[in-house]
Amino acid sequence: MFQLKDILVLLFAVILSLFFKWYLNDYYMNTLFTILGIMFSIAMGLLITFNLQGIKNKRIIDLLRSNIKKVRHSYIKYFAFSTLFYLLEKYLRDKGNNLYAFSIREISITINFSLITVVILVYSIIYFIMNFIAMQKLSDSLYDEVNSKNN
Repeated sequence: MFQLKDILVLLFAVILSLFFKWYLNDYYMNTLFTILGIMFSIAMGLLITFNLQGIKNKRIIDLLRSNIKKVRHSYIKYFAFSTLFYLLEKYLRDKGNNLYAFSIREISITINFSLITVVILVYSIIYFIMNFIAMQKLSDSLYDEVNSKNN
């Protein structure tokens, strides 16, 4: 379900949160999550309406459908994961616990859950943008290929 890059991003977010104690207010979090929600909706719309018309090769159609399904699952995964972090951060903020402090052998460690959430949200937004671009390139390539065979 989760790939190595996902775990590395989460690890990066946790490490970053150890060094920065930024207070990120509700406005900032809500704005990021709203952007993510809009991008998720657009992404799902693009996937659902992806046009395979004109492609005659059954193997290529099956391959494209399989890849579209994988992308759809990853979009849902990233949106669900981001939503979970956003809701948990909101809950912790309302309780006044979005900084988690503990000690290990007299070393004080503080984890900033708000910063972890921001990293996860920004990573998901970047992931959606990169996939928008890839889907557009694929759509253009398919269109060009189908039309070159028709001429």
